[in-house]
Amino acid sequence: MEGIRLARIFGISVEFHNTFLLLIAGIALLLAIFDINSLVPTMLLLFFLFISVFLHELAHSLVSILRGIGVSKIILLPIGGISVTEKMPEKPIDEFLIAIAGPAFNFIVVLAILIAVQVMPTLPWPYELFTSPEPDIELLNNAITAFPLFGLFWVNFMLGFFNLLVPALPMDGGRVLRSVLSWKLGFARATKLATTVSSIISITLAIIALLSGNIILLIIAGFVYFGAAQEREFVSMKESFRNEDISGIIRKNYFTVPAKMQLSEVFEKMQKKNLSVVLVKEERGIRFISLQTFVRVKKIKWPVVLAEEASSRVPEIDKKTTGEEIFTRFLSRGIPIVAVKSNGKTTGYILADELQNYYELIRLKKQ
Repeated sequence: MEGIRLARIFGISVEFHNTFLLLIAGIALLLAIFDINSLVPTMLLLFFLFISVFLHELAHSLVSILRGIGVSKIILLPIGGISVTEKMPEKPIDEFLIAIAGPAFNFIVVLAILIAVQVMPTLPWPYELFTSPEPDIELLNNAITAFPLFGLFWVNFMLGFFNLLVPALPMDGGRVLRSVLSWKLGFARATKLATTVSSIISITLAIIALLSGNIILLIIAGFVYFGAAQEREFVSMKESFRNEDISGIIRKNYFTVPAKMQLSEVFEKMQKKNLSVVLVKEERGIRFISLQTFVRVKKIKWPVVLAEEASSRVPEIDKKTTGEEIFTRFLSRGIPIVAVKSNGKTTGYILADELQNYYELIRLKKQ
């Protein structure tokens, strides 16, 4: 999953997913046409949402790093964020601490705001909302946009509450549930049970959304359903590679293009040979160009950009690395090719496409 890079913090790339920008632009356009008075307060609320989601994911990432699990990037989505880690935390205590870090940050913000309002009663705050004898939805909705501090309070409360108390993967509550189950059942069985619970919750949410006409809830239900299915598939693939000898799919040589070849020529070579990735030999060593490279570089620039300028470093693994580790560090992160090293020398390459095909063969064999 790729996004638009915003910054790099603590070595972690922070990216916007394209759908986040589309959501903001769409909401801004609709408000500008139909409710111009709500444009500024709504954009401010979305800014609070963006900052809160980012800091929520950053909390996850920092705890992950402290637990010895590297984080390559944070991708911000319209309904949350994703921290892309080098591996999945399998120790129950690691997953538990990483999972609660995000909601814990949100609740700290909530608590800090409540304390600030008590200490400084002159702060703009919807006091009447808290003194009302009965819940008033209209008053709540107005307060969220009319009082920026309350908007920040509400965004963080909902992020923390919804993420932690809904026990469905891939949300934090689902990860907490899996970590607790893992202590007794082990990671694989805990994932299977947690994803079953997640599927039931997602179907329930979808039914409620359809009956109430709530589109946002329906999107969340879809996110939970497909996210849980992805978690189930990931663990299934990981377990399949356990104790598997994958030396047979290591290629000793692979198709290479010159460093000074134009990107447009590289594309023609890849199309002719039906390749999804090629190697580039240059002074810095062996690098690669994948289909994602052509997405990243504008087509109009292909004839003037050289292969060495657009290429990326080929990740390296030791020949003794197990199939399970290769899958976790390689295929799960969307890396198309890795170099296999032995005594400091490259002995071959493993391609993601061929590793995926190998998994399918293992899966069919075990049916």
